[in-house]
Amino acid sequence: MSRLADFLIPHLPTVVRWLIRVRTFGTGTGRTGHGIAFINTHDRSGGAARIAFKIASAIGVKEQVTLFVMKKHTSEQWVQTLPSKANGRTDYYLNKAEKDGGWLDLVRLEPLALLHEPLFRSAEILHLHNLHGGYFSYAALPALAKGKKVVWTLHDEHIYTGHCAVTLGCDRWKTGCGLCPHLDTYPAVITDRTSELLSLKKACFEKTDPHLVCPSQWLANRVRLAFPEKENISVIPNGIDTEVFRPLDKKAMRDKWGLPMDAYLLLYTADMGTANPYKGGNVIRKIVSRLHDGDNVGIVTIGDSGGPMNAHHFPIPPITEEQGMAELYAAADLMIYPTLADNLPLVVLEAMACGLPVVASDIGGIPEIVSNGENGYLVQDPEDADAFLSIALRFRDLPEQSQQQMRLAVSDTINARFTLEQMIFSYQALYARMRT
Repeated sequence: MSRLADFLIPHLPTVVRWLIRVRTFGTGTGRTGHGIAFINTHDRSGGAARIAFKIASAIGVKEQVTLFVMKKHTSEQWVQTLPSKANGRTDYYLNKAEKDGGWLDLVRLEPLALLHEPLFRSAEILHLHNLHGGYFSYAALPALAKGKKVVWTLHDEHIYTGHCAVTLGCDRWKTGCGLCPHLDTYPAVITDRTSELLSLKKACFEKTDPHLVCPSQWLANRVRLAFPEKENISVIPNGIDTEVFRPLDKKAMRDKWGLPMDAYLLLYTADMGTANPYKGGNVIRKIVSRLHDGDNVGIVTIGDSGGPMNAHHFPIPPITEEQGMAELYAAADLMIYPTLADNLPLVVLEAMACGLPVVASDIGGIPEIVSNGENGYLVQDPEDADAFLSIALRFRDLPEQSQQQMRLAVSDTINARFTLEQMIFSYQALYARMRT
């Protein structure tokens, strides 16, 4: 098997292009019902999962829905686990093809088993979310999409790159990728196949022709650059449940979470906390080191697993429940979000829904949420710790009336454009258009 794998790995594009040409396995899944099948990596973990879950649960009130995921975290019966990864020796060679060979998101064909799943076969609409993550193959898309209307909500930039979920300033995707400068970023690979992978992705998309949904105009503009012939692209912003994320009593929330009552509290949250290199973890660590005893300033970091860096640092382990996040947003005075790359981040929307102004990087779709000086602040250089801290202290020194005006503007922004109800209505309207 080792010799066979060594032979096949360099020739995978030939096999995949043959699969794309054939396009189907049998006669397709048919379209016997009016339900919707969703596919995503998880059902709760991460922003994409939360959006997919909320859409599916809302739509499921009126029609049959099934959310197929790589890993299930909830107990909902309408969430189904996708066929598991191959085990043992086969899995070893698949991992070898992905990481050593560089063929990410190409060799995992297990989701083709959905062609025999009644709940999938009967769905009229296939709604895709995050497909990257080591569980799916783009080569399976033409077969799974046959006989269905396809919607694909994009949560990052992966659709138009040969490797990266975020481009981090690299523009090589505009010319077909290749010579990737970010092979060591997640998911790291050894061999650069980015040019070939991007070409194969585009071939799969042409056969599938999904309706692409971008949460931000920024991402939609980049998708149109990558696919200039594609017309079926919509912008539907992420929506926040304002019944959960809403202003709460600050003193009560600080008392509940054991936070100092009299300090000026900044808040930062990210997966892996201050260890996250792409969400500004390095900047937050610099800010913590600049806080002095006389400042009476503290910073709460959500997602950290270690202890405090100093007396001004209040690390909190990862929070999985929305209510807990809402309480911590409400306990803070200002949120700092020095991200290096983002689309339309849920954490910024959630904080603002709780009446919390945000100081964020002027990156991606964030300027579509935050208007500098009106409902928050934007920083041009996401790695300028001094700029983030300076703006935070400037907000602290504003008159209370000015601070309150910004808090009201923050809530008004969410209610006007970024509620859960608005997002669900937009998706329902899209499904209706596709069915006519």
